[in-house]
Amino acid sequence: SDTFVTLIYGVLDIYSRTMWYVSAGHPDLLFLTPGEDPRLIRGEGMPLGVAQDAEFPEQHLELPEGALALLFSDGVTEAGAGRSQLGAEGLARVVASGPPGETPDQVCGRIVQAVTERAG
Repeated sequence: SDTFVTLIYGVLDIYSRTMWYVSAGHPDLLFLTPGEDPRLIRGEGMPLGVAQDAEFPEQHLELPEGALALLFSDGVTEAGAGRSQLGAEGLARVVASGPPGETPDQVCGRIVQAVTERAG
């Protein structure tokens, strides 16, 4: 079959500040730690429906104080046409350009603005 779907499933332990997740072909996870450059973390699984014997390795992230783990759809990074697409690296720049201590709503607002500008 030519049908497949991407997925990411995660569990966040707010007490240990740890996130465990598996990725099935989902776009990268964007991880920002205060004072460091943003990192795009690639999931290790293939999309669901591609292979019956696919494996989905569990991954984890330690989230220090002030860290941000951003899950996003390829609709965000691929909005726009051709060269005006935001891309994963562009999304990382948009998110990292905000001031320290920014709220999740403020981060999302900047992302929406960047996507809107590219999508027209």
